[in-house]
This record gives sequence, C-alpha cells and structure tokens, in this order.
Amino acid sequence: MKSIKRPIFISFLAFVFGEFIAKTNLYSGIRIGIIITSIVFIVGYTIITKQQVSFLVVIFLFLVMGLVITKSEQATRDEIYSIEDGNVKVSGIVAKITETKMGYGIYLRKSKFDAGKNENIIVYAEDVSKIKIGNVIEVRGDFEQFENARNQGNFDSRKYYESLGIYGKLSANKIVVIDKRVNIFKENIRQLKSFIEKRLDDICNKNKWNLEILKNKNSMYEAILLGDKNNLDTEIKDLYAFSGIAHVLAISGLHISIIGIFIYNSLRRKFKFFVSAFFSIIVVFLFGFLSGMAVATIRAMVMFALRLIGDAIGRNYDGLTSMSLVGILLLINNPFIIYNSGFQMSFAAIFSIIIVWKKIEYVFQFKEKIRNLDKNKENDNVISKKDRRINKLKKAKYKCESSLMFSAVVSIFMSPIVAYNYYSLPTYGFLLNLIIIPLMNIVVISGIVGIMLSLI
Repeated sequence: MKSIKRPIFISFLAFVFGEFIAKTNLYSGIRIGIIITSIVFIVGYTIITKQQVSFLVVIFLFLVMGLVITKSEQATRDEIYSIEDGNVKVSGIVAKITETKMGYGIYLRKSKFDAGKNENIIVYAEDVSKIKIGNVIEVRGDFEQFENARNQGNFDSRKYYESLGIYGKLSANKIVVIDKRVNIFKENIRQLKSFIEKRLDDICNKNKWNLEILKNKNSMYEAILLGDKNNLDTEIKDLYAFSGIAHVLAISGLHISIIGIFIYNSLRRKFKFFVSAFFSIIVVFLFGFLSGMAVATIRAMVMFALRLIGDAIGRNYDGLTSMSLVGILLLINNPFIIYNSGFQMSFAAIFSIIIVWKKIEYVFQFKEKIRNLDKNKENDNVISKKDRRINKLKKAKYKCESSLMFSAVVSIFMSPIVAYNYYSLPTYGFLLNLIIIPLMNIVVISGIVGIMLSLI
C-alpha cells in the first residue's frame, strides 16, 4: 500500500494565499514584495524538509494561479457591477431552475447583455413551464445589482451571490426561448426532484390515515433529503441556526456518509468490492445533483469517491489531501466561493476532524481501549458476570467520552467562523449534536424508504 504525501495540501494553502494577495487593495510594489517573501519562505521550507525542487515549482505555480484566476474573476465581476440598474436585454443558457416563495429563479450562465457584458446572473420569473435546463433564452426585464449589507451584521446579498458566482439579478418581463436544446440529464434530475417533492407532500399532508405527526412536515423532509429550504418557515430555520444544528438542513458529509455507506455495505453482502464501490459512487453523485450540488455536498461527494477509489487502486486514503484537492477545484471554478459560509464551515469541520481530533484521539486512546474490551468479550465464558457488566459499562463510558469530546472539538474549531458569519454563538450546540446526529440516520433512511413505499 503506497502512502499519499501531502503536497496538495500545501498547494491548496498557496492557492488561497495567492487569492489573498489578489484581493488586498495594495500597491503593485507591495504585492511583489509579498510574492518575493513567499518565494523565500517556500525555498526555506523546501530546504529544511529536503523536498525536491519540483515541489517548490508546483507550490509557486499554485500561488500564481490563485493570484491570476482571482484577478481575472474580479475584472469580470467589476464589468457587471458597472452596469446601471434598469431595463436590459439578456440572453444565456439555463443552468438551473429553482422554486422560490415569490416564483421561480432561473440561473443563466454565459449570459450576454446588450451592453456587451458576459457573466452569470439569476432571472426571477413567474412562469417557467416552457423553459427547460439547457435552453438558450432571451430575457427582457429590470436589471438590479445585489446590495451590500448596510449595517454590520445584516445579510450581505452581494457577497453571498458572489460566492455562488452570480453577479446580478433580473426581474423578467418577457422570456423567449431561442434555442430549445435540452440538458437531458439535469432536466430529468429537476423533474425527479419535483416528483419527490410531490410525493413528500402527499405522504405528509394527504395520507389516508390523517396522521397528525406527519402534517406540514414535507418542507422539513425537503430540506433534509433534497437540500431545498425554500418552503421551510423562517422561524424553523432560525431555530436550527441558533441551536447550532443548522448543518442537518444542508446536504453534507452526514447525509453522504449515511446514504453512501448504507448502499455500499448493502451491496457488499452480495457483490465484489469494485461493483459495490462503483454503484455507491454513482448513487451518491446522483443524490448530490438531486440536492442542488451545494459546496458541502460537492466536498463530501468527492471525498467519499476518492476514499473508495483509493482503496480500489491500493493507495492509503489521506483525508487532508482529499479535502485540499476538492478545495482547489472549487476555487479554480469560482475563487469567490471562499466567502461562502458553507465552504468555510465544511472545510473547517473536516480540518478539525483530520488534524485536531486525530491527535486528541491518539492521546486518549479511545479506540484502543474499546478494542481491548472487545478482545476481553471473547473470554466472556471465563470471567464473572460482574466483570462482564463492568466491561460493558466501561465501553459505554469510553464511547460517550469520545462522542462528547469529538462534538466539542468540532464545535470549538468552528465557533469563530459561525460567530463571524452569523453574529451569534450557540454554546450548547455540541450537546444537541450528540442527540441529533445519531437520529439523522433514522430520519434520512425513513424518508427515503417512505418515498419508495409511496410508489406502491
């Protein structure tokens, strides 16, 4: 088994640092000075750690790549921001269609303004019955820039949509489909999502047993299973956020692990490793597309796939390398995604688990203690009933201590990010997570099974 080294993690940090240099409003001379200082640091690191010269070259290239890509995206963004609000004509390819409380949101990529500007925007419309994903449409309507937060702590819509790669919004007065080509895969996924939402509505609100416990829970299941929080009450969303458990409403590693591992373990009972891994990855990616491909979802999907692929080709899985590779790919696609709170919290959580928790777990030897107790279990017939009971209590104690410490480590590590983005800090969130996370297995699996049974 070959071990994967971690130059990709250093490359990820170099790319982020290149972004930082691009985003700082500094004179060119100061930027050059920072780059030279960075080169000196990288050379020093290479000499001390006895890395090859190729390592130095790769790290420097990623730093420059982060700088250049960010500057290029800033120039494109500023062109859109220079457009004045008012009536405009825009054409573009429909990349995504979402339902909102006010109608529908049509995400256009490669949109072309009549002023000659090109970038991604979102179009708000009342009717999308004749529009499909992949169509090229021409829209005339009122263009409006996203607003910055007027006061500290308020929602910054411009920064949020920047992190999604969207730089303007348009309220449509007239929409014409000028090219009817359809992205069959994405359109079918959208139709499937609509179908599942209808099934959830039928199960929760139109079931013949009139079960009170299910009434008005369809929006909750839509959020947990499909990542669609549009129909969820604001009070409920705020309650989850203030309690520190809002992550269960976002499709993340928790959902991917539940679904992916469940399918993989189920297939492994009858099929070989490669077949089980292949179909598990396919299902996980389909689920990701179905849920909208949020940042945390993409991160979890790719890391899950890399873990299975690493096992298949005989390589040790390295979580830090896997996380860094996903981070680089996301930043190359949209350098402003680093502003996204989902990006920050998802990567901070994984980093705290891979680096901090692994060290703590090593110090306290939780796994080793539980493993030793399991070995003693083999000798149950030669030890007394009292000792067996003591062993069970010790095992339960170690598991509780491990779970409590794990939740506390992740919560503490993420607290600065949560406080920075939401101006609040749920002090008891790590305790709620001890209850919520195990129960999520039941919620997710029961939701999926319920949808499947509703078809019969």
